[in-house]
Amino acid sequence: TAVDSSETLKKDDEVAHTLILIDNSENTSEADRETERELVSAVIDGHMKNEEFRIGVYGSSIDYQSSGFSDDYPELAEYEASYDAVDIRLSKCLSDAIDDIRDEEHFGYTRIILISTGQDDEDSDRDDLMEELKPFIIG
Repeated sequence: TAVDSSETLKKDDEVAHTLILIDNSENTSEADRETERELVSAVIDGHMKNEEFRIGVYGSSIDYQSSGFSDDYPELAEYEASYDAVDIRLSKCLSDAIDDIRDEEHFGYTRIILISTGQDDEDSDRDDLMEELKPFIIG
């Protein structure tokens, strides 16, 4: 059964966490880079009450832009991506992000927003990854 997360959040004053993962692939076009920045800004500008964000730029690993989740919204929108990664490990990075979230032991609402070209340069078991992602999928 799908849960309407917006209804849950309205009832809950706990801090919500949003992790935004951004593909640092050299294959990201200039137009897509601009669209990506607009999307990230819109998500941050439309933040919920008590929402904190963390941004990670990934290639073969995740380069987090801060040491933890933050509500410094103007600073968050100024993330740095070099768009020079040639080795993209999407599955590994998603798995690592999930491990990082679990290590944090935040028991409130957490969501992951993935901005990706879809490139994944590794042989990985997608079924295992989807199983790990289940708690973060709404709908």
